[in-house]
Amino acid sequence: MTNDDLFKFVIGIPTIIVSLFTLFNVLLPAIRWRNQTRMRVGSPGTVYDVAVTYPLRIVLILLTLTILAMFAMLLLGAMLVAHTGSPSLGKYAFFFDYPHIVWIAVSIGVLTLLVYFNPIPRFLVWFTYWLDHFRFTHGWANAKWQLSHYKTFFAMGLNEEQIERLANGLAAEVIKRGQAFQPDQIPQPVGLSPTEQANYLMIGCVIEEHLHRLYKNERQRLVETWNYLANVAVVASRPFSPPFLLVHAKTNAYFDQLKSALTISPAQAALPQDPVIRQSVNEVASWLARKMKGDGARLAVAWPSGASSVAALSRRLAALKEFQGGMLRVFIKVSFRMGIWRDMYAGPFLYAYSDGLATLLMNAGCLVPPSDNKEIETDQIFKDLVAGAEDTVISRALQAFAQPPSPTEAAEAARRIFGVASPADVETWRFQDYADLFLWGHAREFCVKRLHTTGANIGCELATSASGCACDRTDQTWVRQDGVLIRREVK
Repeated sequence: MTNDDLFKFVIGIPTIIVSLFTLFNVLLPAIRWRNQTRMRVGSPGTVYDVAVTYPLRIVLILLTLTILAMFAMLLLGAMLVAHTGSPSLGKYAFFFDYPHIVWIAVSIGVLTLLVYFNPIPRFLVWFTYWLDHFRFTHGWANAKWQLSHYKTFFAMGLNEEQIERLANGLAAEVIKRGQAFQPDQIPQPVGLSPTEQANYLMIGCVIEEHLHRLYKNERQRLVETWNYLANVAVVASRPFSPPFLLVHAKTNAYFDQLKSALTISPAQAALPQDPVIRQSVNEVASWLARKMKGDGARLAVAWPSGASSVAALSRRLAALKEFQGGMLRVFIKVSFRMGIWRDMYAGPFLYAYSDGLATLLMNAGCLVPPSDNKEIETDQIFKDLVAGAEDTVISRALQAFAQPPSPTEAAEAARRIFGVASPADVETWRFQDYADLFLWGHAREFCVKRLHTTGANIGCELATSASGCACDRTDQTWVRQDGVLIRREVK
């Protein structure tokens, strides 16, 4: 070894040390986040392991091999210096070479970039986003939160025992007290064509979206709005037909014509007069006239096959701001109930987010946040997680409904609610639709009202059942406040 080689080697060692320090500085937060997730909420989920844990382990393995190579080189170098001229060591001298130091430093730099920018985890999270089987799981949510927040720890776990408990309680309530299937406050006018049905549902959903924003907890306004639209839909002028829509959308007067089309409003029926609603309805009517020629039934038509498709329907409606949130899922679900597109495959049931369902799942212990966490931002990741947890509860409830302890009572419930002979004959989609509405109504009626009393005191049937409910949690609860869920003590 020449003095020049020794000088280069000595200069290269600090470079490696600095590179290692940089890598550890980037790597430790990721390791700390992963460890906190397991300690504070339990299993982070399969998607998290695949997208975050396994790539991190690979980096750690490569880092270990790199460090071992560096120490081997240092040891060999020390031996060469101590035994200069030794023939037994001379043949290994080429390992103790400046280019090898450069390669080690480059390897550490590449690992640092992989950990800092997370290209592999980000790709896996992006890829699984398009797969509903993964996107609505807590594993996907935890991976996304880590890659998005990174410096502010947050994660959620699932409690299988509490999910099973709530599912069994739900199945028992459906069997004992479930009534004949009745859709929510959206009535279905008789005698409308598929085009009129689609236009009626679209205009109604646009108004409902704004009512949720303007008058969040005033359900009576929703009932009055849908009753008005259902009554005006069948008057002689047929305000949801393409000719009526095309004529009045051109003059930006569709909302006013819709309001005047019903001369005598029945009880519990009224159209809201807020300027933002009038403007939004006129804009959507103009969009329908311009893009669909006034024919809402064309919303689901896929090109070039001409068949009806949920994907085509979602893509077109997502172009409108009113359908860029949960209202899109409401529209799709109700369109299936109404049978607007009879040739369209329903696909997986789509759950719309609500604060009531979120508080139900949180207070029931199905979703597990860190114990010291006092508030949760209801971003889209959290909303998708709530939808996935609700789907898990309802799927377990369907299993319990199909194989109940008392087959006779379950068979009677299947006839009473769904009009079929046995629980095994109930379509999955119909049960999901029914159970979703059941939980939504239950959460609104009971779970969001327990801040000052226990579930039994406000008449919650699930709270007094053997399986229990969120309403039987008497120590604390989650409530909505200013765009976030906050934890409060029950008084």
